[in-house]
Amino acid sequence: MVRRITGQLYHYGARHFVLVNGHGGNTRAIQDVGYELNDIGCQVALLNWWKLAGELNSEWGGGHGGAQETSADLWIDPDSVDLDALGPQDLVDDGGRAIGTVGFDQVSFEGATPMLLRRARRYATNGWIGPDDPADASSEWGEKMLTATADWTCDFIDAFEKSPLPKPDRPRLAPAPVTWKR
Repeated sequence: MVRRITGQLYHYGARHFVLVNGHGGNTRAIQDVGYELNDIGCQVALLNWWKLAGELNSEWGGGHGGAQETSADLWIDPDSVDLDALGPQDLVDDGGRAIGTVGFDQVSFEGATPMLLRRARRYATNGWIGPDDPADASSEWGEKMLTATADWTCDFIDAFEKSPLPKPDRPRLAPAPVTWKR
């Protein structure tokens, strides 16, 4: 989908792309499209909102389904959050006693955090993983965090549109325009 949309925008003359991501599982596919666009002379930025928020204010950092994401949801659509379903974090430590789960694909062993490749169903039994307890979430936190992140993103876009374009490495790979069927 990202390739089709950016290909059509490329066809119409766009050469700077800022892609805002809201799901970690999308990151690799977005990066692949970004590299393809860069190869044909485009400048591409990927903003993962959850990482950006934690960098803007360390108190806004979080994990999957934790207070960070829950606060965002509480501000955007409070009816989408079932606060009664919040419970203790129950990580699945499928690496064994000596290898502890600390993130989706991250485990801890003797001071380092290698990746443990596994399917989503193995992260946590309740979907929450990370340092931030979803019980600490609030609409006020979500508003401050998302407003600041959006303001930063707007400032970034203003600066980014002035960034120089790279020389195309492979202009023959330019995306074909999308043909819409009626």
